[in-house]
Amino acid sequence: MRPVARFMAVLLGTTVLAACGGGGADSAQPGSPACGSWPTSVMLPQDMPGSVIASVAIVDACHMLVAGHFGAANPFEPSGNTKGFVLRWRLDAHGQVHEDWRHVLDGAGTDAITSVEWVEGGIRFLGWSDGVEPGDVAYGQRDVLIGQLAADGASKRLSRVGNERPNRPLALLASEPGRAFLVGNDDVHVPTNYVEAWEEPWVAGLGLEDGQYRMDWLVPTGSEDPDTYFAAHVIPGPSFAVALARGRFAGAERGLSVEARDAHGNPLWLTPLTQSPYDNIAGLVEEPSGGLLVFGSSYQDLGGGIAGGSDLFIAGLSMPDGALSWIRSFGSPETDWAAAVAPSGDSLYAVSEVFGPGFSAWRVRLARVSFNGEVLSEQTLVESARGVVKAAAVTGTQLVVVGGIDDGAGSVRGWARFVAREGS
Repeated sequence: MRPVARFMAVLLGTTVLAACGGGGADSAQPGSPACGSWPTSVMLPQDMPGSVIASVAIVDACHMLVAGHFGAANPFEPSGNTKGFVLRWRLDAHGQVHEDWRHVLDGAGTDAITSVEWVEGGIRFLGWSDGVEPGDVAYGQRDVLIGQLAADGASKRLSRVGNERPNRPLALLASEPGRAFLVGNDDVHVPTNYVEAWEEPWVAGLGLEDGQYRMDWLVPTGSEDPDTYFAAHVIPGPSFAVALARGRFAGAERGLSVEARDAHGNPLWLTPLTQSPYDNIAGLVEEPSGGLLVFGSSYQDLGGGIAGGSDLFIAGLSMPDGALSWIRSFGSPETDWAAAVAPSGDSLYAVSEVFGPGFSAWRVRLARVSFNGEVLSEQTLVESARGVVKAAAVTGTQLVVVGGIDDGAGSVRGWARFVAREGS
């Protein structure tokens, strides 16, 4: 959630979840065809206005998948007849980008795809819908969709899971063999004319039968105050536990924390990081020694002073107990908002949005940070009237950052920005 939205959420008790997703590979797969370098930027075509790219997955050096939604009056929050999409880009030998195919999720209501993965020669996506097609059964006000596509974009299966509340998926993570964690958040639950529950995160256990996902259990956090999960990562080792980055907007335990839950959703440990309700976490990354790195932003002084409205931070957690080993902050004199993180060799690429006074200006910053939190380099990637960053991934010798940007025609359109990797 971005700074302005978070501020309003705390005041009003509502929240707008920034979807996340992505994937990456440090090098092309063996046998990949020859191609040029990806161009500086690529925008979705004009027939996809009101769009945002929410996720990117690398197939090889010459092909990638992007996913998100389009057709939204407010691209930052899908509604109405918004459609979800997955499309595959192909890069030719001359550095030109082509759309190989496009898969569109266009049901009876609002549809969005929040993440896409290239898995075992096929494609899996995660999304949501508040509409129901003939023959389908709705579980609640908004259900989670898990789609499986062939490599050529043809639909293979679509699973629908959820409960009675308005569910938004965050991540689908492998657990025990044949099982997976589904992590997500619920928006405010208003059954008729009253609020039954505020925003609440949850983790669920999924099984797979005849190619269809089923929900076997769902464990909410049980908090009485609005809160959310920002990111999730399976903890290395044989325990099949999952680490969850959590933000609480009110109450005595407000602020950021990272918690762990076992293969059945039971809590294992919780490590507080900040006490500000306006903070966020953009990602959790496993570091070479087996610990967990946290990339986020905070309005709180984390020991190095405050450079601006909010600063970025990297924190190191030891495993398997989740103890905080260290935390380091950095930022600009303006408001820095953690947006995405991607590991690359011996360092991290930390992508942030920077907002000027009164949040009237927007730009994207990129920092290369060591695994112990030392800032190695920084640069500005783009400046625009408005936009959003959703995910980042590494492809060959380049980093790609995806989201949405002002298209100059009064709308926001899905966009990808490419930059050369340092030392590549």
